[in-house]
Amino acid sequence: MLPCQAVIDRDPLLYIDVTEAIRRGIGEVLFADDRSCLIGFPHGDHPITEFTTICSDLDGAERIFPRLPWERDILVAIHEEHCLPYLRENYRVKPFLGETFHQMAYLKQTPPLLPDSPFAVRPLDVSYLPQVAAIHKEEDAEYLRDRLEAGVMLGAFDGDVLAGFIGVHREGAMGLLQVRPDYRCRGIGKLLELHQISRHLARGETPYGSVLTTNAASLALQRSLGMTPSVPTFHWLFNEPLPKGAAFHG
Repeated sequence: MLPCQAVIDRDPLLYIDVTEAIRRGIGEVLFADDRSCLIGFPHGDHPITEFTTICSDLDGAERIFPRLPWERDILVAIHEEHCLPYLRENYRVKPFLGETFHQMAYLKQTPPLLPDSPFAVRPLDVSYLPQVAAIHKEEDAEYLRDRLEAGVMLGAFDGDVLAGFIGVHREGAMGLLQVRPDYRCRGIGKLLELHQISRHLARGETPYGSVLTTNAASLALQRSLGMTPSVPTFHWLFNEPLPKGAAFHG
C-alpha cells in the first residue's frame, strides 16, 4: 500500500493505473509520501521514459516533477488538473494525442461472455512483428517488438490471416487495438477486447485502458463491453528536451 492510499481511495477508478502498476509489480515507486507519488515503468536496461504520478496539491507537484528526467523524451500521466499550469510554466510539455482521457475499467467480478465467432483468438509472439507492424503503421516497431516479447499480444485469425490484434501497454493498460481495413465492421475489435479482459481477470488483475474524451465511437464500444469510465479525466503529456546547453525560461 502506498503512503498516499487515502488520496487514491477518493477516486479508485481515476488512479487505477497506479494501483494496477503496484499490484502487478510492473511499476517502480521512485518517490511517495502521504499526498503524492511517482512511479516509473522500467524497460530492461533502458532508462525509464514513462511515468505516472499523483500530486494531490501544488506542493506535491513541486516535490514530484523536478525528479523527472526532463533532459530525455519522456511520457507522463497527470491525474490532477491543478498540475497542468505548473508543468506548462516550468517545462516543455506537450499533449500526447488529444491529451485528455477517461480511465476505463472492467469492475465486475464475473468475466464477460465470449461470443461465438468465426475468428480464432490466440497469443502472438515476436515472429508476427512484420505483420503487426504492417497493420499498426503509427506505432514504433521497437515498441511493438517489446510488447510481443512480453507475451501480452493477442491476435484474431481468419485461417492463417492475422485480421487484427490487441495488446497491453508497458504501464498495464489495454491498447494497441488494430483491425485490418478489409476486416473491419465484423466484430473483431470487440472480440479481441473481450478476450483480453478475460485474460486479465484470470490473473486476478483489473482490466483497464484509456480513451480520448473526444473518441465517441471508442467510448461507446468500451461501455458496451461493460467498462466503466472515470468521471474526472486525466492527461498524458510528453516532454520536448531542449538542445544541449540551452535553458528553458517558462
